[in-house]
Amino acid sequence: MKSTWSLFLTDRAVRYSLLSKIFAFAIGPLTLVSIGTFLRPEEQGVYYVFGSLLQLGAFIDLGFSKSAQQLLAHAFGQLAIEPGRGFSGKEPRLDKFLVTAKSVFVIYGLLGWLVFLILGPIGHFYLGQSLHSSMANPVGPWWVMIASIGFSFGLLSVITVAEAANLLSLTNKWRLISEISGILAFLLVLAAGGGLWASVALSWTRCLLTIVPVSIALGTATWRQILSAHRSDFSYRTDILPLQSRNMVGYGMGFLIFYCYTPITLSLLGPVATGVVGMSIQISNIAQNFATVWFNAQIPLMGNLAGGGSRAELLSLHAKGTKITAVSWVCISILLIAGSAGCKVVFPSIGARYGTVLEIALFVIGSGGFAWTHVRATFLRAYRIEPFVVLSIIQAALTVTLLFVMIPMLGTLGAALSYAATMMLGACWTEIAYRSFKNGSHKLSFHQHI
Repeated sequence: MKSTWSLFLTDRAVRYSLLSKIFAFAIGPLTLVSIGTFLRPEEQGVYYVFGSLLQLGAFIDLGFSKSAQQLLAHAFGQLAIEPGRGFSGKEPRLDKFLVTAKSVFVIYGLLGWLVFLILGPIGHFYLGQSLHSSMANPVGPWWVMIASIGFSFGLLSVITVAEAANLLSLTNKWRLISEISGILAFLLVLAAGGGLWASVALSWTRCLLTIVPVSIALGTATWRQILSAHRSDFSYRTDILPLQSRNMVGYGMGFLIFYCYTPITLSLLGPVATGVVGMSIQISNIAQNFATVWFNAQIPLMGNLAGGGSRAELLSLHAKGTKITAVSWVCISILLIAGSAGCKVVFPSIGARYGTVLEIALFVIGSGGFAWTHVRATFLRAYRIEPFVVLSIIQAALTVTLLFVMIPMLGTLGAALSYAATMMLGACWTEIAYRSFKNGSHKLSFHQHI
């Protein structure tokens, strides 16, 4: 049997995913410097609000993406695909898969229009009311960018179908290419003085270089099979809703837990302070993204081990991943805090664009809480357990409450304290759930799934 490390190195899908994370980590400092150099402080705040407002799509999606992928992957069992020639397999199962794929295609198309028609006006009016009239109007870039989001959302079925058919190496390859190309387009437009249009360039490049090449690779025969299927055999209520109902709360609350910081800061303190909070969170995200690179590559294998009843191997792999994540987070966190402190001395104009060293430290601590929650929750999800609905509701309510109380009192430090407190709450809650599940004291105990 191959070692975990051998599997890690030889799996092309994993390699592409790893390269994407490494690229994002390596280019992160250059991106931060470019934002601080080429965007005015007010524009920096709007840039981060753009990113947060786009996450409102979670309220429209409500977990459909995850549910659709699970359903299609299950329906693909015992089938095969040859890109360019289409799907093959026994008639009843093939028909069921094609009907499901066509239904998912239609629902994604509807959601794409809803994203454009709902998020577009929300961003338009929110930005218009929250910004000073002296600022450059961000409405043009917003509408062009939201068009790309609606387009990519509407055609996300292309990626979902490919991944359900185990073509992860194909989708991850084009994700890597689109990520590199998108960042380069972003930096070029930013350096050319394009301001917020750099976000538009990033969004459209990612969209087109992910969906279009994968769609072409699957071939016209594949899409002809899907689009000619009869949708009468599919029921959203019986086929999708049972899966999606488990994801609705978590996805809906996710915006409030992770992405409401910049919109609330913009409402309370204005765009300059919003830029400080946004960049501080982006800096802290470097720690959690870097720390979980190796662990995330093992998630499919953890699911396989859980499904196959390989308890000892799963525990060993999870323990190894936990140690690697913790050590990586400590090392990169020290570098980030020290680097942010040094940058304030050496490059004060850039250093003024993010929070104080204390604020960066608090945001980084919050990133550690998120990383730990992710690691422990992944173990439970390997057994298809999702006991975090109550946690999501509490975290969301606490996040909003703390921000509205702390920011008027402490400014951007209030946002940092809120981030650290809510993320550490999540880490503690998840640790308790993990231990009770593993020790057999949880009602959905580990011992019932082996």
